[in-house]
This record gives sequence, C-alpha cells and structure tokens, in this order.
Amino acid sequence: MTMKLSMPVVVNNGFAGPREMRSLGEIASFLDTWPAERRGPIFSTAQRSCRAAMEGHLSVEKARQCFVQFARLTNILVPAVEPIAFPKSPSAGSRLAQ
Repeated sequence: MTMKLSMPVVVNNGFAGPREMRSLGEIASFLDTWPAERRGPIFSTAQRSCRAAMEGHLSVEKARQCFVQFARLTNILVPAVEPIAFPKSPSAGSRLAQ
C-alpha cells in the first residue's frame, strides 16, 4: 500500500509559510507538532484516521479527506488553485505580427 497522497494538501504553517504535504507520513508529522492546547475532537479524528490508514485499516484517500476537513475547520487549509487555461484566439498571432 502506498502512503502517497493522490493530491497534495497545503496548509498555512504560521510564520514558516505554506507547507505542502504529499504523504501520510508528512501529515502524521504535522499532526504530532500540533499544539496541545489546540487539540480537540477534530484533531483526534484526523490523527486516528491517519494512523488507521498507515496500519491499512482505512484508505489513504479517506485519511486525506479527513485531514483536509481538519485543516479547513481549523482555518489552516490553503485552497487548491486550478491552473487557468486561456483559449487560443485565432487572430492573436496575426495581431502580433502587425
């Protein structure tokens, strides 16, 4: 079983700036450093799901989704930005040549 995420999760890591996580190991490490005073039921659920996936009891994607919800609810999730594809204008090249 691969522990690599299907899509990275980016969170705001305070003064250190955005942090991109590409594996369950990186998520587990991030959760291990989460301040004790900010740990609660949402944190516990995210941590349990991560551990369950690492032990093969839960899919990596389900654990990722749980962590994304944790990050969203704690206001640290950096929204994914999809690249914008601009349609090619058939006359764009002719205008540049003028």
